[in-house]
Amino acid sequence: MPHDHPHDHDHDHDYDHGHGHHHHEPKFKLQAVRIYVGDFAGAFEFYAKTLGLHLVEGTPAGPYAFFDTGGAQLALERIAPQHPAYNELVGRFAAVSFKVADLSALYEELIAKGVEFMAPPQKQPWGGGIAHFRDPAGNILSLVGKLAA
Repeated sequence: MPHDHPHDHDHDHDYDHGHGHHHHEPKFKLQAVRIYVGDFAGAFEFYAKTLGLHLVEGTPAGPYAFFDTGGAQLALERIAPQHPAYNELVGRFAAVSFKVADLSALYEELIAKGVEFMAPPQKQPWGGGIAHFRDPAGNILSLVGKLAA
């Protein structure tokens, strides 16, 4: 038995490299996805109140706010409309997908709150659905989840 030798315990943990736990943090851990907006107060209201994301840091005054999404944070960042990169960064397809438990129900809930969707949820080959919506700055984000039968 390996444990008959007094030093084996030390060697068992060599791969841990002093991190103090056995599961390894990824080398590249996604911290935040940044969404740029001009009207920060309006966008803050949308993400905090309309979508109901939990605020981690920041205020409606900006210039940034961080919202908890369970994994990486969603970072709202104000950019001045006269900034040279404004048109490139604001009002684009953000390529951000939120995983939601019940896409059909959330779609109805957000439509009722006046959220603008590009189309109703579309069934996907993997069995669930996807729906794209606009924030007040025109950024397009996506929801993925199961559809009502």
